[in-house]
Amino acid sequence: MAKIQVYNQQDKVNLEVSKREIISAIEYILSQLHQKTSLPTRQGQFHFTIIFIEDEKIRDLNQRYRQVNLATDVLVFPYSPSESEIYISAERAYAQAKEYRQTHQEEILRLIIHGVLHSLGWRDENPKERKKMWAMQEKILKGFLSTLNRQTPL
Repeated sequence: MAKIQVYNQQDKVNLEVSKREIISAIEYILSQLHQKTSLPTRQGQFHFTIIFIEDEKIRDLNQRYRQVNLATDVLVFPYSPSESEIYISAERAYAQAKEYRQTHQEEILRLIIHGVLHSLGWRDENPKERKKMWAMQEKILKGFLSTLNRQTPL
């Protein structure tokens, strides 16, 4: 099992996703990637820290480390091929859920998947990479939601 830590360092938005669901989602991501890619079989070697923060804090991190003075939805700091911190703006997730007509829970899970994929080396810096990564992200999300007996809205 991967080592997964979850921290909610914001109080503006109700996350609508439990710590257990977040841990289950990451374990599901790793199992799916192992089946479809050359991801190593030992999930225990991975360590993910998921940190939910406010727009102001993620904007500060984005400015400091990427020189982009904007709030973003997710930032990933990979410390090694098996250890990463994933920062998610709960406010951005909520706004995007409304914009894309998804539940807040689905958008949070989507951003977690996106962050984990980046942690494992997936990139979306050009259209070809983005198409491949986002297709995998949506496939994993759909599969995980089906394990929760939920369906994504059309």
